[in-house]
Amino acid sequence: MRRGMEPAGNVCDLVRKPYSMKNCEITVYGLVQGIGYRPFVAEMAEELDIHGNVRNAGGVVIVIARGEDGKVEELIEALRCKAPAGARIDQITVDEISESDFNEKTYAANSFRIVESDDHTEELVLLPPDLPTCPECERDLFDSKNRRRYHYPFNSCVKCGPRYSIMRSIPYDRENTTMEGFLICDACREEYGAKGDVRRHAQTIACAECGPQLRLVGSDHNEMAHEDWGGTVRKNPEQYKYRKENIKQLIGRHGQLIGDMALTTGIRELKAGAVVAVKDIGGFHLAFLPTDSEPGRRVREFKKRDNKPFAVMFPSVESIREYCEVSAKEEEILLSDPRPIVLLRKKPGMDFVPEVCGRSDRIGCMLPCNPLQILLLKEVGPLVMTSGNRGGEPIIIRDEDMMKYINRGCPDFMLTHDREILTPLDDSIYQVTKSQMEDGTVREIVQIIRRARGLVPEPVILRDRLVPQDLFAAGGDLKNTFALARGRAVYLSAHFGDLVDLDAAKARTKAIHHMEALFRLAPEWAVADKHPNYISTRAAEESFGSKNVDKVQHHHAHVLSVIAEHGLRGKVLGLAFDGTGFGDDGTVWGSEFLLCDAEHPSSYRRLGHLRTVKALGADEASKNAKLMAACYMYDAEDRHLISEDVDHDEILDPEKHQMVNIALKADFNTFRTSSMSRLFDAAAAILRICEHNSYEGECPIMLEKAASEAAAKLEREEYPKDLLDRINSRAKLRFVLEKENGVWTADASRMIADLRMAKDALIPPDELALEFHAAVVDMIVRITESICRDLREEGEVIRTIALAGGTFLNRIILSHAVAELTNRGYDVYVNEKVPSGDGGLPLGQVYALTK
Repeated sequence: MRRGMEPAGNVCDLVRKPYSMKNCEITVYGLVQGIGYRPFVAEMAEELDIHGNVRNAGGVVIVIARGEDGKVEELIEALRCKAPAGARIDQITVDEISESDFNEKTYAANSFRIVESDDHTEELVLLPPDLPTCPECERDLFDSKNRRRYHYPFNSCVKCGPRYSIMRSIPYDRENTTMEGFLICDACREEYGAKGDVRRHAQTIACAECGPQLRLVGSDHNEMAHEDWGGTVRKNPEQYKYRKENIKQLIGRHGQLIGDMALTTGIRELKAGAVVAVKDIGGFHLAFLPTDSEPGRRVREFKKRDNKPFAVMFPSVESIREYCEVSAKEEEILLSDPRPIVLLRKKPGMDFVPEVCGRSDRIGCMLPCNPLQILLLKEVGPLVMTSGNRGGEPIIIRDEDMMKYINRGCPDFMLTHDREILTPLDDSIYQVTKSQMEDGTVREIVQIIRRARGLVPEPVILRDRLVPQDLFAAGGDLKNTFALARGRAVYLSAHFGDLVDLDAAKARTKAIHHMEALFRLAPEWAVADKHPNYISTRAAEESFGSKNVDKVQHHHAHVLSVIAEHGLRGKVLGLAFDGTGFGDDGTVWGSEFLLCDAEHPSSYRRLGHLRTVKALGADEASKNAKLMAACYMYDAEDRHLISEDVDHDEILDPEKHQMVNIALKADFNTFRTSSMSRLFDAAAAILRICEHNSYEGECPIMLEKAASEAAAKLEREEYPKDLLDRINSRAKLRFVLEKENGVWTADASRMIADLRMAKDALIPPDELALEFHAAVVDMIVRITESICRDLREEGEVIRTIALAGGTFLNRIILSHAVAELTNRGYDVYVNEKVPSGDGGLPLGQVYALTK
């Protein structure tokens, strides 16, 4: 006889029935591997005097139990209600079994044991993500009496340590991980079997005597103080305390230091200004002091990263508070299991050297997640910890790949180890945006900017929707992620960067095969972006055949990702704002108001967007904001929205100005676009705030920063009275809206023309940046209200709004749009489990094919 319950999100209720039970088989579904669930079951059973065993099976845990009726019932209740931290119980089924079956399954044991795992096939597989060092293991690091684990950088237990990044297959057992090659010593073996020990059946158990070893490795020539990299000479080599000959003597002929000597040397050289490649759980970081410009300059050159800020790792939340404002919600996220990067606002006057954060008003802050990081931060203090890769390339996970760069002079050396990484994982990134309603309530919106370590491979579970067959979702080409889907589960991959990079594309292909093997999925059908030239789309067609690949429009997928993760129902008006997406009319979309139906997700209606403009040079236009500004200005002139004698040379030099004019008139290398990101680029260039995207979104980010500064000045009443009078005496920027053939448009060229004329009237650029943001929010509200009014006339009442796309990572736009729409009675939803940007596309692509 079986009883059980069905999963409902993360809620689990056990249905009780009035019958006795002595022998039973209990199957626990959910995230129950890699978090100490089996030792927990064993200790509960031993406490209740229940005989039997527990084992991993595929992605579930199976318990065979014999005991008094009430005791077995108590065990079942404990399996649900007292599960260890990190567990997620989705379903429990209970089958009564006969005495002979019990004896066969337990070998007539009169005790309770943790036994060898076996195979098991189930629809939903939940695998453990990598977990941060727990308090008990951190205490061991600094307990000098604990000889085997004092300062041991790979200490872990059932509650912490690497999981997904080292898994070869399921179930989660040592022999299925890269820990297989480390034979545990007698002392670790005793802990592995000891009742009540935090390392009882810990699959990553290890110590200094039997586990992975820390190594400090210099160049192949034992020269650790190169004086140049890429042709750049250090400004002051004498400031570095380490010397080639001393390092040679320490390292010896093998080019490496081992164990505590490696750790202490690495700490000393970090303090002296070295750039160190640190091999962490998901791959290499490049670490250096945030108070020293020289290593920052070298790493920027190495990563080909002109302005994009670096993330900084701090020893504690208290140390973060010295530099940044930290809300309760942000602190909660910093301390959460993923130990992610959280974008925090700088305190006035607090910053590191310019080479760390550049012009950004925020610092990407994170806390240590593994013992090696804890040991380094304890001695050195805050460190820049940026991913160990060059621009656009995948994160480096192999020593030999990092050694190529060490031999060229940057980084100076690596702190590495001999535990293989199977799945590269960057740090996850979050931000929190506050939106204040007119009734005084504040909504804190938590957004994932990059979904990676600590979050992958947890699936997004669809509510009341099913994928009719196993499915592969290709995602997009920028910030690529892919997904595998079965039933209600959508497993999103880690982040792979831009697929134009060959190494990124190769890493993605390898990851696809690895995930398929781990989750035992072999899809024969795929879904991809509608753009015919996307690398991800072409690769899917090559793998599955073009007839077996469905196509989903880019912005439609963005909106569907919000619908999918929130389980929305009925008709939804989705706003998808970003940089680019192939539109149904052949133009480049990016400011879409789409009417979607959660019950019929494959179709939509486009009911609003920015007025399209002819632009030049698709690839260059995404980087050269001045070029995009000139295109808007030419369009404004052609439509007589601005005087022809406006000096274009202020935007482009005369020669470039003439070339652009000729190309636009001849329709040479042109395209038509309604992209919101390109409009932000143009506004930033017109105002001379930022003229080039050296990294994706730089111009919009700098425009947002300028707007925030203006808002702060107005709040502090810092503008002189005459300037304030001039600002207030003129009409504020506002989009002109039109409706044609049932579709609402906002005139982007007129906005740029108005912005230029306001700048010529000597209105400060930061004030105009603030007005521009306010105008975008006003346009969002007005078009939303207009569309919903039109739909009411057709008999459709729409109260649900979904905001998606990279533009909604702009805190000013998001906070005010959510507040204004909520104040008007709409229910507003935003991506919270997957990125608003292209990292969330695979979820929407999958949802388009659900039934």
